[in-house]
Amino acid sequence: GGGTDVVVVFERGGGFAGVQEKWTIYADGAITLAEDGQVAAQETGRVTAEQVSDLLAGIDGLGFFEMQDSYTNDECADCFQYTVTVTSGGVTKTVSTIDAAKDAPPELGQVLTLIQALLPATN
Repeated sequence: GGGTDVVVVFERGGGFAGVQEKWTIYADGAITLAEDGQVAAQETGRVTAEQVSDLLAGIDGLGFFEMQDSYTNDECADCFQYTVTVTSGGVTKTVSTIDAAKDAPPELGQVLTLIQALLPATN
């Protein structure tokens, strides 16, 4: 794997404003953001490659790769929806959830927290 491999894609949408964000984290630590379906993602931040591998280890340790693909058992108009795609060791896994999903494991919330902690502040 090269340094520019995509390791995490974090999509967040919904809420009152109906915003769509797609964050991409690369193995070398580059982070890009595309909003509202933009194709051209702009580099918005950079972390170290070590932080990215720590993130992957944390996600793996929380059992992300064993989770269901979707936890969206509640209809919630103003809730944020999250889709997380992680590629590690040649395996790609996507999990979708919403803020209010009662069936989502607490570990999934911890995964979201870990990812969002690396993202640059947008506001």
